[in-house]
Amino acid sequence: MLEPAFVLWGAPVTWLEIAAFVLALGCVVLNVLEIHWGWGLAILSSLLYGWLFLDSRLYGESGLQVFFVAVAVWGWWQWLYGRRRGGETSAAAQTSTQTSTQTSTQTSTQTSTQTSTQTSTQTGGGAALAGAPPSGEAGLRIARLDARGRWLALTAWALGWPLLALLLGRFTNTDVPWLDAFPTVGSVIGQVLLGRKLLENWPVWVLVNLASVGLFAFKGLWLTAILYAVFVALAVLGWLRWHRLALAGERA
Repeated sequence: MLEPAFVLWGAPVTWLEIAAFVLALGCVVLNVLEIHWGWGLAILSSLLYGWLFLDSRLYGESGLQVFFVAVAVWGWWQWLYGRRRGGETSAAAQTSTQTSTQTSTQTSTQTSTQTSTQTSTQTGGGAALAGAPPSGEAGLRIARLDARGRWLALTAWALGWPLLALLLGRFTNTDVPWLDAFPTVGSVIGQVLLGRKLLENWPVWVLVNLASVGLFAFKGLWLTAILYAVFVALAVLGWLRWHRLALAGERA
């Protein structure tokens, strides 16, 4: 798998990188479309990229892939069976026409001729519900972080980046501890947000993928650098698509 398949811009591209490229690209496309099978591709591509990054001395990125495998299993389960905090099952939530003075969440018992409806302005875990799952593909609906949740995510990234960079610089032989640490910490945050189907995962991935393009280009992993450039575009498309679905759900 580590044998070169071809040379791109003076650097060898291995069969391992090609396989990881294809699986990762399919994973992100399915994530944008809210198709839960993307998590299965995420597991496979993460295992392959962990191997590739270890061979390239990108220890932060390599260790991150192990985390990705674990979170992919969790995220897959969340998308299929997850519940929002407060005991609401997102797959069962439907929005109803509300009066201008109604803001509280309500749930009614369904009869054979009656459909229960409920709407929520905010979950207990810092996420506001929005949007509906496509064709029953997911247990969770798209939601948003509240202001507190966004600040927590930014703070975690700001503190985690220098901490990981210092650890990588001290305990490994990496030559890019700071450039490796930034997208590594951001990817942890983005993956958790994606697993909970929170809209804010996409702007996180835009920043992570932009940083990763430079990192992989510097390491001569040109095919992966191209992949992450494509990921930037897909993250923007995912952001726009999920935002549109969120607005549609809020206005329903």
